Amino acid sequence: MKFISIVSPEKIDIIQLDNLLYCKSDRKLTHFFDVNQQQYTATKYMGEFETELLTNGFYRIHHSYIVNLKYLKRIVSKNAPFVELFTDIILPISKRKYLGFRQHLGIKKTKPAAA
Repeated sequence: MKFISIVSPEKIDIIQLDNLLYCKSDRKLTHFFDVNQQQYTATKYMGEFETELLTNGFYRIHHSYIVNLKYLKRIVSKNAPFVELFTDIILPISKRKYLGFRQHLGIKKTKPAAA
């Protein structure tokens, strides 16, 4: 079982990676959200967590978001692309990251059905 240490001025939270839904960048802070709707805030940039997260089933879908692929429910590409998690949370996918995200998931571009 893998864990991540989330250091804030008041405490250090030790969280199982399997229980994290996503994290969100907020300037010099990173907010982590878990399956129990708990929020944890680290006093580090999200980039400082990125390598550890990406090697453990997460993907950076946006400059501000890294998501746990385990909890993906659907990807919607209409207009501005976004992901929906099993908890009904909706997060944007940047247009710049969209193609790489699809490739990472093994999703090939489909052609429209012939009429």
